[in-house]
This record gives sequence, C-alpha cells and structure tokens, in this order.
Amino acid sequence: MHGGKREGAGRRKGSTNTRTAIERAATREKIDAIKSEGETPLEVLLRIMRASKDEAVIIDCAKAAAPYIHPKLSSVEHKGDPDNPLETVTRIELTSPEGRNGSDRAAAQTPMGVFGRG
Repeated sequence: MHGGKREGAGRRKGSTNTRTAIERAATREKIDAIKSEGETPLEVLLRIMRASKDEAVIIDCAKAAAPYIHPKLSSVEHKGDPDNPLETVTRIELTSPEGRNGSDRAAAQTPMGVFGRG
C-alpha cells in the first residue's frame, strides 16, 4: 500500500534538522566563549547589586537584572462572546457577629414575614 498517511511515517515531532543543529551548536559555542572570558552581564549586575551600599545603585541593578530572572506576566483581557455574554453575579449575605458553630460570623436570622417567609 502506497501513499496516504501511515502510522509512524515521517520525521518525529521535535526532531532537529541540520540547520537548527548547526545554529544551536554555534549559539552554545558563543555562550561558552563568553563564560570563559569572565562574568556574563547578568552576573556582573548581580555582583554589583549585592556589593553596593548605595540604594539607588541596588535598585537600578535589580531593575536591569529582573527580566533575565523573572518572566513578565502577560495581560489577559476577558471579553464576552455575543452569543454567550459574560454574567456578573453578586451575592449579598447578612451576617451577625455571634456564630453558633464556634466561628465569629454566622448568617443572620431574617425576621418572620420578610422576604416571603411565613
């Protein structure tokens, strides 16, 4: 049987081609060369930050080093779908300071005749 999609045929997902492998090797060589020459820029910033007594220098170094250590959070906007709009639910519960179950708050008792009670 020839042609069509066959189970296990083709290149495996995530495998690298020759070009990608060469680029990765070159990048590794550059990184190794930088490290063998001395400290990386991040290491310099962290060393200065830790050794400094001046608060302004510490803050500047921390700001410069932060993106390399802590990833930025992306903002997410929640939008409603026209066919299925977002719904806001608000619940108001009356409480009294004394609780029966040992907690410091409990649901307040609604007087008889209020809100449809007998």
